[in-house]
Amino acid sequence: MTGAARDVWRALRNAGWLPAGEEEPPPFWAQSSSEDLLPAMIRLWGSGQATPRPGDGGKAGRMVRLLKGCRKQGAQLTMGVPGDTARAAQRWLGLRLVWWPRGIPRGRRVSLVSSRLGRALDNQTTWFTVLRAACAKIDRKDDLLLIASSTTTAQYVHRAATLFGLRTLRVDVPKGDALPLAKWLARLAASRDDRDDELSEAWLSPPIDTPHDPIDEGIRHIPLRDRAAVAWCDRLMAFRVRRNGHIHRLIRARLNASQWPAASVYIAIGPDLVRTEMAGELMDAGAVGWVVSGATGGRPDTAVAGPPVTAGPAATPAADNIVSVPPPDHWPYLSHCTRRRDGPWPEQDAAAHIDDLILARPDADHSALAALQRILSKRRIIATAESIRGSTRVVSFTAVPLAELGRLRVFRPHRGRWDFEPYGICIRRDWLEDYGARQVLYGDDQLWERLPPEDRPYFQLRSTRRPAAAGQIDWAVEDEWRIVGDVDLSRIPSDAAMVFVPSQPEAAAIAKLSPWPVTVVGR
Repeated sequence: MTGAARDVWRALRNAGWLPAGEEEPPPFWAQSSSEDLLPAMIRLWGSGQATPRPGDGGKAGRMVRLLKGCRKQGAQLTMGVPGDTARAAQRWLGLRLVWWPRGIPRGRRVSLVSSRLGRALDNQTTWFTVLRAACAKIDRKDDLLLIASSTTTAQYVHRAATLFGLRTLRVDVPKGDALPLAKWLARLAASRDDRDDELSEAWLSPPIDTPHDPIDEGIRHIPLRDRAAVAWCDRLMAFRVRRNGHIHRLIRARLNASQWPAASVYIAIGPDLVRTEMAGELMDAGAVGWVVSGATGGRPDTAVAGPPVTAGPAATPAADNIVSVPPPDHWPYLSHCTRRRDGPWPEQDAAAHIDDLILARPDADHSALAALQRILSKRRIIATAESIRGSTRVVSFTAVPLAELGRLRVFRPHRGRWDFEPYGICIRRDWLEDYGARQVLYGDDQLWERLPPEDRPYFQLRSTRRPAAAGQIDWAVEDEWRIVGDVDLSRIPSDAAMVFVPSQPEAAAIAKLSPWPVTVVGR
């Protein structure tokens, strides 16, 4: 009997999932350790080895019923992942149990991995082109897309599998290795009646203490989710690899090991993918290069057709709709600036946003210009509670004249975005005041505490709380106004608003959507 099998037996016994009392596992445990452990566990509880103890309330009978119920639903419990690469995977992940709620699915496991994508997903068109190409290579009958929870690719691969009808195996990775095994096992028992029968899953346990087969030192500190994604698959497809990053180190370690099949690592080659120098290094070690047609960087010339954009009421002809920037003296407007959005649009489902990215639909563009186009086509500015104390949904404006707006444009590192981009709409202040606009109340925490509830949506800290030496921000320079709730633009007369963009070509395009004049403010 292997030392690992004995360690698993002791861990299950200590967690209360095997009868106490015996010092060594029975001989039949050795055979079970390479297969499903549940039959051997049932045999131990039902063999009379479970010595009744005062107050246990018939635990042996309960455990037999529990384990038999799990088996009846198709569940299996294994020591590590079965297959030819089990030993190699154990050296990467440590000795762990794996719970298969619906049994061990058959098929070649294919893992799609990548280094981080960043915030601006709509700029990653090459990456999503490769994702579509990779899904086209998946055999719907014989392959399983392996998805390790919380990895870079997880949510996109899962959604792509749904869109393209591919089988998946979701690997649930524990968030921390400090969770006691007994609590992990209790979670399995509690989850038996809350399952999606269409989803294949594998749940990794916390590590089992063992002196046998220590984890390879070179990858020990790489997150478990990434190690699982690379170690568990029969075929690995890497989309983007950052030099000396987690994925790069794991690929090199896999290529340098002999336990995995030859020519089982594919790397997507391209300037926005795996760069030529790194690709050459990995191919010299045994990786297979993969060049995807159309994945040359930048936004594709053609895209999968999405839903048509409705322009709303008839717009003024473009040639007659572009005007000069009004002078700042006696400025009669309040301006709302748009900015790029990194996640779903307001009121958009997260899955729909990912679909736009995967299918290269026009709505995947989340730039500041796209946000303005969306506002004009819908004739509506949707309120948001983002960064608003009290979480009231508001629409924000500034009273700073358009000609001076450039002094407010600044990059906010903590939010990963620019404030006051040169895209937006100016609306006459008197019209907005009739609509409910109010000037923001700048102050400190004491002012917030004194304000009645109806005034709090208009509160803003005058300056950030960080020390002056760290560079405080004076928010009062924004001269902000707010409206609670959405703003219905369809009610605004043609002479009460003006749209602004930073270039003449953009102005010509926006003028086709806008019933109000368009002006060019420059950058």
